[in-house]
Amino acid sequence: MDFVRSIVMLFICCASVTVCAQQALVDSLTHRLNKVQTMAKKVEIYYQMGDDLVNQDTAKAVSFVRKGLSYAKGSPFYEGLGYFYLGRVYMEFSRNKAVKSFDSAIYYLAPIATAESVIYQSRAWANKAVLAQMNGDNTTYIRLFLEKAIPLAGKGGDSLRMADGYTNVSLPFMNFGQYEKAILYLNKSAALFRRLGPE
Repeated sequence: MDFVRSIVMLFICCASVTVCAQQALVDSLTHRLNKVQTMAKKVEIYYQMGDDLVNQDTAKAVSFVRKGLSYAKGSPFYEGLGYFYLGRVYMEFSRNKAVKSFDSAIYYLAPIATAESVIYQSRAWANKAVLAQMNGDNTTYIRLFLEKAIPLAGKGGDSLRMADGYTNVSLPFMNFGQYEKAILYLNKSAALFRRLGPE
């Protein structure tokens, strides 16, 4: 009986700490939100709040991202960014909604030729690849990395994301005993990491 009581008390303490930490995060970001003047900064804070809360309270995370999206109307970049973050939240509990959100992000971001837009497109495609793999489709996972996520990371100048993408591609090949292909992509990744490393 004492053991059960101790477990219950531990659970209550942990839940209280989590709620307090979550509230402190929201309070901190709300304080920052009250200080900013521009739409762009407000939107970024709402998206950050949603992203930070995704592992603690998905309902609040969705709410914050949607609030940011309401401010972003008429700005394709910030709408695309909002759908990217909404997709990240949905990855936790609704794969179909996540795919639709990433598709919307790509739709808004694709016409924008800035490096930042291209990197977010790369990240959206990479997340779609991960969702495909979560559904047991390694072929689509590999294809999306090789045809979309990695080339867009390169176009955006993000060699680290490219190297990470090649490492990700190598893993399914390794898992299925296709070691030559796994080594090919690991070597591509290693070459990029070497180039990025200190002399």
